[in-house]
Amino acid sequence: MISLVEALGIKDGDVVALVGAGGKTTIMFATARELAGLGKKVVVTTTTRIMTPGLLESPSLIVVDNREKALRLLSRELQVHSIVATGTRILDDGKLVGIPPEWVEDIEMLKGVSNVLVEADGSAGKPLKAPREYEPVIPLNSDIVVSVVGIDALGKELSEKNVHRVDRVSALTSLKPGERITTEAMVLVMTHPLGNAKGSPEGARIIQLINKVDDNKRLSGARDIARLLVKRGVKRVVLTHAAFKPEVVEVIYG
Repeated sequence: MISLVEALGIKDGDVVALVGAGGKTTIMFATARELAGLGKKVVVTTTTRIMTPGLLESPSLIVVDNREKALRLLSRELQVHSIVATGTRILDDGKLVGIPPEWVEDIEMLKGVSNVLVEADGSAGKPLKAPREYEPVIPLNSDIVVSVVGIDALGKELSEKNVHRVDRVSALTSLKPGERITTEAMVLVMTHPLGNAKGSPEGARIIQLINKVDDNKRLSGARDIARLLVKRGVKRVVLTHAAFKPEVVEVIYG
């Protein structure tokens, strides 16, 4: 049985940014728990917005909009906790507003920090999206960029119900609103230069991840996408059902 940490190839010191749609937050905190179980100290944050984590996700949460104060508090909390989450404020709807991406470089350098996990994209809870010009917000010091899609988008209509940024997905895939989302369309969103991982730092390792693979039909669809990704030169595709255990279903290598 392979772990998320192994599947994603996370090493000590890596900054991991998650982009795309279909379960980024769940994957992020599941990975943080695995790293903590290995004795690592992990900071979890976002450069966009996520639902404010509870105690089961992070035993410590720092909410402050001053970089120096945030760094001091993180240093203190990391002496006590293996996972510390941070953001700049909490909105009335319960969302945690993230930090400026340049803060991540300072957090990475804090004493004792093994890894920083960053949700670097928003998707409004939809399983598929394509970014606008200002998205995603990937820290420049990211070592790994995890490009996420939800397999539950496959075969669904291209509509606001199923997709975030319908106009952008349509532009990348040539699908028209109302048409069914195909395997080819999913692959384009994942790999197009203007798709999920747009703006990834030079040298970052991009990992393609297909989430919500929780039955045989979805597994078959995910494998079809993975095979096409491999034909396009992708070296590793991770299939997960991150809401369950074990989280990793399969890893397909190119």
